[in-house]
Amino acid sequence: MVKKKHGFAFGAFLGMGIGALTGLLLAPRSGEESRKMLAGAANDATDKALEAIDTVKGAYEQGARDINKSVQHVRPVLASRTDELRAKVELARARMEQMRTELSSTIDSASSSVDAAVSHAVSHNNQKGANIRRTKAAASAKKAQATKQKKAAQAKAAKRVKTAKKAAVKATKKTAAAARRLAK
Repeated sequence: MVKKKHGFAFGAFLGMGIGALTGLLLAPRSGEESRKMLAGAANDATDKALEAIDTVKGAYEQGARDINKSVQHVRPVLASRTDELRAKVELARARMEQMRTELSSTIDSASSSVDAAVSHAVSHNNQKGANIRRTKAAASAKKAQATKQKKAAQAKAAKRVKTAKKAAVKATKKTAAAARRLAK
């Protein structure tokens, strides 16, 4: 809009100048009358140019005010969304840490139970070496199962964190899009 006003003012100014020059060349006036008329036209052109400058300056200042209003309106929204996202990420991290702790405790407990069972089987079992090997194999299987459960829980926790991060990115994009719409 400012460009149109500026272009119109420039065109009007140029048109006045060409018209004044043509009038001077074709008018049957004396030199003094022509100079007075030219001085008047120059003053009119100067006044119109100053008006055009004032119009452009006013439009620029209004645009700057409008942009500042939009930015001030968007800042609290962005800050709020950012705080929400940070809280969600922190919550996901805390939950993941809790799951790691629980999983580690479960594995330690299972490992202790397996070790105790193996020790008990070895000390109280007078059966031949085949029975002992079977007990050790079962204990190893339990330990492997506990390790597998730990890995599955870690993968699940990592997936939750990834989902939380995706949600945070998506919310950030929505916030940015909202900010762009508000800025328009």
